[in-house]
Amino acid sequence: MKKILKIFLISLASLLLIVIIAGGIATWLIFTPEKLTPIVTKQAAKYIHCKSEIGEVELTFFSTFPQFGLKTRQLTLINPVTGTPNDTLLYVKEIIGIINMKALIKNNELIVNDFSLSNGSVCIFIDNNGNANFDIFGDAASEPDTTQTGLIFKVIDIENVDLKNMNVLYIDESMNLKADVRRLTAKINGSMKTDDIVGKIDVQPFDLSMEYCPDESSVLKTEIRNFSAKINGSMKSDVINATVGVNPFDLTLHYDSDSLKLDTDVRNLSVAISGTSNNDNFSGKIRLNPCHVTFGLGNDQYLQDALIGLNIVADAVLSRQFVQMNEATVSVNDLKLDFAGTVENDTVRKQIATDLSYKFDSWQVKSIMALIPTTFV
Repeated sequence: MKKILKIFLISLASLLLIVIIAGGIATWLIFTPEKLTPIVTKQAAKYIHCKSEIGEVELTFFSTFPQFGLKTRQLTLINPVTGTPNDTLLYVKEIIGIINMKALIKNNELIVNDFSLSNGSVCIFIDNNGNANFDIFGDAASEPDTTQTGLIFKVIDIENVDLKNMNVLYIDESMNLKADVRRLTAKINGSMKTDDIVGKIDVQPFDLSMEYCPDESSVLKTEIRNFSAKINGSMKSDVINATVGVNPFDLTLHYDSDSLKLDTDVRNLSVAISGTSNNDNFSGKIRLNPCHVTFGLGNDQYLQDALIGLNIVADAVLSRQFVQMNEATVSVNDLKLDFAGTVENDTVRKQIATDLSYKFDSWQVKSIMALIPTTFV
């Protein structure tokens, strides 16, 4: 995850580098789209190794005074890869980049006050051999040529990145995974200094559908509606701290194979997660607020609009697949169970070892019987 974020920030900085170069030249040119557009197009070809179509480029100094920036009306990146459903990697109707020129010139710091992409689509594709259609940045993107540009950024600080009404299609043939994100709108704030990354993300409601095929005879389909969340986090060396708050959303899950059929419907699901990860160790809290769950297995209906909640405080060692639950509570309707202890996946003996203590509140027989499928009664 840390590597992906670094690649994202570096790639974003490379795109902004094009804007900066064009902006520097624009200071002594007449500020007209006719002058700026071919300059940006020429610079883009040096850093983006695929076909690009750049629309009209104009200076935003007067509309964003006292800040400096450029606006591009339409950007298209085309990178054909065998098997992809769409040769267009990226299409954006409008891009606006506003740069802190004082920090750039005086301190050699790339500080983006605002960077927005509006009304577009992204098609991300990875084939069975791991070839990706988004591998379009050359050595100049990750290691800028300082003899020409003079830019080695001490700090990459992205104050505001806005994604507005973006659709994202992700296909990974090597994992038999397909995901489709619709109407994504999000605000991203962050900075990267050496190996340290700090940031936050505010995601507005969007829809997601996903399909995963573990093998030829089984398929898992998931549909998420009106998902929104707020994420705050930091990565410093090997230590990751994060808090995640997910607002209420709806989820449906369907799994079908030769031997098993499973259907789940969850309504009004919201989650709060906070934790710290240090190399192989994780410590955190997970709270699942009471939500309505319907669950069926085969021809049996196990839960029908049941109210389910969960609260866990735990430590984990990922390599051992070991979890220490310091305290945990699960509730189903008016039934509540408190438990604590350890759970470990013993890969040598191929069994799950548990050492748990339980505490039951008053459980009514009538409530328990109501959860038993009618085929078992």
